[in-house]
Parts: sequence; C-alpha cells; structure tokens
Amino acid sequence: MKCPNCGIDVGPEDDFCGECGAQLPRQRRRGLGLPVVIGIIAVIAVGACVCLAVVLTLWPSKPTPASTAVATGTPITPPTPTVPAWPLALEDDFDDPQSGFTDASYEASRYFYEGGRYGIETIGGDYISWTSQGRYSDLVMEVTVVPEGQAGEAGVLFRKEGDYRFYAFTVSTDGRYRLTKMFQSGSEGWETLLDWRESPQLETGVVANRLEVVCVGSEISLYANGQYLTTLRDSSYAGGKIGLAVGTFADETRALFYFDDLRVYAPSTGPEVLWQDDFSDPGSGWEVGDYPGGSVKYEDGAYLVTASSLGLMWGVANRSFGDGTIEVDATQVVGPPNDNNGYGIICRVQSNGDGYYLRISGDGFYAIHKLIDGESETLVDWTESDVINQGDASNRISAVCNGSALELAVNGELLAQVSDSTFTEGDVGLVAGSFEEDEATEISFDNLVVYSASTE
Repeated sequence: MKCPNCGIDVGPEDDFCGECGAQLPRQRRRGLGLPVVIGIIAVIAVGACVCLAVVLTLWPSKPTPASTAVATGTPITPPTPTVPAWPLALEDDFDDPQSGFTDASYEASRYFYEGGRYGIETIGGDYISWTSQGRYSDLVMEVTVVPEGQAGEAGVLFRKEGDYRFYAFTVSTDGRYRLTKMFQSGSEGWETLLDWRESPQLETGVVANRLEVVCVGSEISLYANGQYLTTLRDSSYAGGKIGLAVGTFADETRALFYFDDLRVYAPSTGPEVLWQDDFSDPGSGWEVGDYPGGSVKYEDGAYLVTASSLGLMWGVANRSFGDGTIEVDATQVVGPPNDNNGYGIICRVQSNGDGYYLRISGDGFYAIHKLIDGESETLVDWTESDVINQGDASNRISAVCNGSALELAVNGELLAQVSDSTFTEGDVGLVAGSFEEDEATEISFDNLVVYSASTE
C-alpha cells in the first residue's frame, strides 16, 4: 500500500504516512483511550539543522488525582548524579525560522516559529505531535516548555530509533511528570517506565518549566527547573534522535505549548556534525527548478539532479561553509549507454557556480576540477578506479575541503589529493552531467552530512 500524497510504501496498520504525515484513506483506529501520535523528524546539525517526516501511534493516559508513581524501569537511589560537563552540541533559541525545525500544518498538528519561540499545537483529543532530529548517544538535553493553556502535556523525546522507538519525558500543567518508552506502533506499543508523579519542583498552570534529561549509558536522569527529580535505568535504546512533543488527553480538543532555549550537550567523539540532510523535507532549503539543461528537485526522500543532455546541472544548499568534509550517497538512476558522465559534490560554491568539483563517473572514473570565472581547470584528471560501483549503482562520495587541501574518497577509499587555495568558503552543491550528446544523466542524492574539519 502506498501513501496517496507522497507515494511512499506504508504498512497495513498505519493510520498516517510515516514520511509526509498525510492521513491514509481508511477509517482511523482508536485504541484503549491512548492518544494518537504525529511526529515530525528533523535532521540536525551542530549549530544548524534541517528536517523532517511524520509518524503516528498511540500515547499513554492522562494523570489523575489517584495516579501513583510506578517505575517499571530500574530506579536508582541517591546520591544525586553529577551532570556531565560535555561540550555544547546543539543550541537553538528559535529566533531564526530557518534554523531547521519544520514549519508546517497538518490535519491534527501545527508546527511553527513565533516570537522567538517554537510552537507545537496538537488538535483533537488523544493525540501527540512531535518533531525529532539529530543523533546522540549519551547526552544532556534541556529546553524551556511554556503552555498556552491548561490542556495537555509536553516534553522531550530522546534516543529515538526509527519512527516508533524512543523515550519520552513529559510534564503536565498540574505539576506532574512521567517517563515512557515506545517500542512499536499501535496502542500496545508503549511502556510506562515511571508513571505520573507529582513534584514540587514543577511549576503549575500557564508558566514555564525548564526540563532537562541526562543519559549516561543505561541511566536516565530527569530534572526540572534545575532540581533533580529521579534516575531510572533502561538499556533498550543506546542512541538516536532528540525531539520535542505536545500531547492532548481524551477529554481535550487542543493543546499548544511553546519551546525555547534548546540545548544539547554531548561527548566529543571526533569531527563535529555541522549539518545533515536526508532530503525528506522539501523545505530544507535546497535549490529547486527546471532549466534548459535539466532540473533539480526533491523526489521520494532524495535530491534528484538531472542533466538532460551534454553539460552540467547542479543544485546548491543555500548555506555557507569554510573548512569541512561533505559526504553523500549518490545513485545513478539514468545514464548514457556507455555511462560516460560525471557526478558528485561541489564544495565552496560561489554565486556564479565557481568552486571545486569532486566527481566520479558511471564508468568508474574520478576527477577533481576547479571552475573559475566559468572556465574549468583540471586539478586531478579523470582516472579509473575499481573502488567505484559502475552503472546504475550507489556510491558513498566524500569531499574534503580543509584549507588548501582537497581530497576525494569513494566508498571509504581515498582516491585523490590535491592542493589549491583559490576558494576559502562557499555553498555546498550536488552536480550531475553527461558527456554524451542527447543522453541524459540523472543522479539521486541522499544522506548528506557536513562535518567540521579534522584537527589531526
């Protein structure tokens, strides 16, 4: 079964598309008084981010005066754990509406920037909406949560693996909190690690609360307004995305919460991820258009570059970087009969298209060129390599632009190194071209990551 909106494959038990959030053409199930979840996946970077996709499942129930604290995760007794002093990995004050979180409306949810804050509105009873991004293992995550009214609950997701596997730390407006774990889609896909528990550390009513979660190995520690709440141990998920969530309960029709001053701290494990994009969000900023020589567009969760005949076609990310490493999966969808083409990464792209072109070909060659004032200069001439998968196949391409050093690697193997200092910064581009008259080349790009320059 396919989604009628975006065409992606969906399962027989899905109510909403896991890619675009569209409601599927069938009667929506209701289950066991647990709210349905809509989530939007945003791909993050350290200091910059992009997004998205949407999923749906069911959410545990509302706190009641009779609720008691029940921990199915293993509780940890005092002393209070020490919060690790890790470096800042992500910071967003939501002043910039282009910071990478989604800005869209769906049938049962709305995601938006407003007044230097980020809002999530969930519409209808028994729903939960989320937005998630990045990837972290051990972390300290903190964010300020402000309700617009008395309805609903809100909080953070963490260690999110795929659409339906994550932890959620949420609070309600009556001063209670809980920790839940989702492990599969559907009404029975939730486990309550810590049931609703009242805390004097939480502010009640329409006021802000600063939430913090600390994950170190299997230990999960929760904080509110700078005060320690509890620690539990659960080893189900070792790492994954982080996110923000807003939910309604069965007797509510709407809940709106604002988020501000998001910070994530994580251990330094090597080059910093500056930005990444899986192209699931058509609004992530890449150039889109039809031109005399071809087209660039989002399609099926990838970025498609088509050169319709002899010549080059490229699209840019509309961002700027200096030193760094760019990696991307490149799949030849269409090529000349003899695979005589070229495709890959452009680093330090200038406004007129000048920059460094690090490419491979469908017939197993690689090269590095510099385009300056519209004229091509060969830095590394086309050279054959059996490392490159030929024809309609996929290759992982890595382009290093660090100072004057340029490097091209394919499928984990370094193929070329050269030095040039013409350009020091610029945009990121993805390029495809055909070297045969009247023969098109079409390349699908996915899973792009930009890393900081190596300090080694």
